[in-house]
Amino acid sequence: MKMLSLGFRRLILPTIVATSFLAASSVFAAPTAQNLKRILECQADYDTYHDTLLDYEKALGQLGWKRHDDPHQPFIYIYKNKQAVEFFGMPTQEIGLSSNAVFAIYRQADVKKLAQKYGIEQHPMFANMPFFRGEKILRT
Repeated sequence: MKMLSLGFRRLILPTIVATSFLAASSVFAAPTAQNLKRILECQADYDTYHDTLLDYEKALGQLGWKRHDDPHQPFIYIYKNKQAVEFFGMPTQEIGLSSNAVFAIYRQADVKKLAQKYGIEQHPMFANMPFFRGEKILRT
């Protein structure tokens, strides 16, 4: 019985230490609005992107974003916030996730003006379309 007791004591200390580290890491890894802003504005590094959005549903929920499915956008997860949040100096209440991209959604913005401001050109495949489609990789 003494060996069982000794083994139990040896097990308790590592368990307490491991539990403390898990609790501490979950506190330190909490998503922040500032990190989300840095990610959306292409100012974050990979570790910030990964740590903030590894469990994006939980992280976005903690920051006040709620998912709203849109049947017209089956490949984009759209999240809405009750409060307007500013990205690129413009307020919005919607962000989107598609594949590994995270982006702000501006429904009423003049996209040509935004594209000009950020040096984004119309994609050649969409040159004769009534809508703007372009992209620019700001940082890899």
